[in-house]
Formats: sequence, structure tokens, C-alpha cells
Amino acid sequence: MSENIACIRGQTKLVGRGVYRNVYKIGAFALKVNQTEEQGVKKLHAIALKTNKMNLEVRKKLDFFPKYYGAVLTSVESGGKTRPTVVSFHEYVRPGPLYSLKSFRAAIDIVGLAAKNGMMVDIKPGNFGEKGGKVYYIDESGVGKGPIPPDVLEDIAAMVDSVGPKLKTVKPKLPKIKPVKPKLPNIKVKPKFPRIIYGAPKIPKIKYSKPKLPKLKVKPKIPKLKSLRKRR
Repeated sequence: MSENIACIRGQTKLVGRGVYRNVYKIGAFALKVNQTEEQGVKKLHAIALKTNKMNLEVRKKLDFFPKYYGAVLTSVESGGKTRPTVVSFHEYVRPGPLYSLKSFRAAIDIVGLAAKNGMMVDIKPGNFGEKGGKVYYIDESGVGKGPIPPDVLEDIAAMVDSVGPKLKTVKPKLPKIKPVKPKLPNIKVKPKFPRIIYGAPKIPKIKYSKPKLPKLKVKPKIPKLKSLRKRR
């Protein structure tokens, strides 16, 4: 389904369709139309500024992109519905594939030059194009400092912004948990404990008896003492 861009006079031709943007050709220009569902003008204005900055910054370090002319906030009509969106303007370069060995080596050089500048490129064949004997990389959003292209990161951020508030308003229904009393087994046998009787200890009685001495039958002979009178 084609889109009519409000700021363009003339017939545009759809030459590329993607998840994040569609590409149209009119004359010597390529128009990249943002496909986000964002309706807020303020947010779309911020996206236009970010798109313009990204295209200018990436061309300061890397020279293998087609010419860039700017970005505008406009509207497109599709299927009888009109929506605001961001459109960026570029020099049109027909996308690959690259058939000659020379063109293929030039594409490899683009990947190496990006790596020297600390960047990675999405090396799909459709991201390369050739014009006037020079090979170009035609997807500015496919260049970044990480393994995930910037356009994918933008889409993830947009999804988080749209879904995040909805998740906060939804309260999860947790199942009610009824407390269960544990059933303990009935113990019918009572333990028998030994009885302890408290009282004074019983001390055995001790009977005392007189010792029996043996009887002596022999009388002892006691000598008689003679009395001595003093003589005068």
C-alpha cells in the first residue's frame, strides 16, 4: 500500500519496505518515511531532531554514505487515514546486490573502516549500493557502536515507553491461599513415668551391747607385808 507524503509533489515509488521505515524514490532522491505509531507531535519533533543529528554525526567519521539533505516533520496518507510522521531526504542509490569482485572488496573495506572507528555495520546485501563506480552503505540506522543497530534499539525503547505505563496500571490477581492446619497424629499411649516419693531416708537402727569379758577362776596371790615397828 503506497503512502502520499504531504510535503512532496509528484508521484513517489516504493523501493524498500521495512519494519521501522519505508523508502520511496522520487527523481534523484530517496525519502525514508518513519513507520512508528507515535502520534504525539512533541515526540515526533524530538524524533526528527534525533534523526537529523544521527545522519550528520555519522557522516563526520565515515564517508561511505550517500548525500543527506535533512529531515522534516510532516504527514502521510495511507488507506484513507492520515498520520504525522518523520521523513528524511537522501541521495538515491540503488541497493545491491554487488556482482563484481571489485564492488565486493569495496564493501569489505566499508566494514573495515567502520570497525577502525569503533562501529559495526549491518552487512545485509541490501544495505549496500553502487552508483557512479562507487560502493555506498545506504542504511545509516544500521551503523552503531554495539551489535544491535540503532533503529532496533529505538524500536525497543518505543515499545517500553508504550507498554510500561500499562503494566503499572494492571494489578496482578494472585490466588488466595487458605491456611492449612497440619493434622497431627493422635497419640493414645501415655508415657509411664517412674514415681518419685519424697521423704526422709530410713536409717537402720544400731543396737549397742556390752562386751563380755572372760571370768578368771584363779585368784591372784597377793604377798603379805610384815609390819615393822620402830624400836626404841
